[in-house]
Amino acid sequence: MGIAGLAMLVGVLVVLGLPALPSGQLLLLIALPLVVLTCLWRRTRTLIFLIIGAGWCWWCAQGLMAMRLTPAQEGRILRVTGWVASIPQVHPDYTSFELTVQQLDGRVPGHGVPKRIRLTWSKSSRVPAPGEHWRFDVRLKQPRGYMNPGGFDYEGWLFRHGISYGLRFA
Repeated sequence: MGIAGLAMLVGVLVVLGLPALPSGQLLLLIALPLVVLTCLWRRTRTLIFLIIGAGWCWWCAQGLMAMRLTPAQEGRILRVTGWVASIPQVHPDYTSFELTVQQLDGRVPGHGVPKRIRLTWSKSSRVPAPGEHWRFDVRLKQPRGYMNPGGFDYEGWLFRHGISYGLRFA
């Protein structure tokens, strides 16, 4: 891996290591002096790749965060239509699967509406097949990760797989 690739990786890791996603203004405030420094001093040209890596990671994360529903919608019954996007996992008490959203309360995926959600269907009598089109009434539940250091981070896992919210059937 070249020095430019390593600098981009460091930029990505810096953003991923932060406890919260910084605002765009803060990122710009930090990046501008570094860009000026790279233009003035030749030896710091690889810093531009660090900035590109951090900016790219922030942009991707911001896009996923923009698709999250508002906290005011938690606990409300929502109507969702979409296609089953994974092989359902059948357990004795529930079935869980991923759904590619076509509409959520009459709105299409985009700002404030996730593209992909994970559903948990308690005591289901029927198991949906991958690729089937379904309509469900669901109740929003924010994903929550365990607070144990070193434990499985469910919220992070959903985030890495592009799943914006976990929902339970109403």
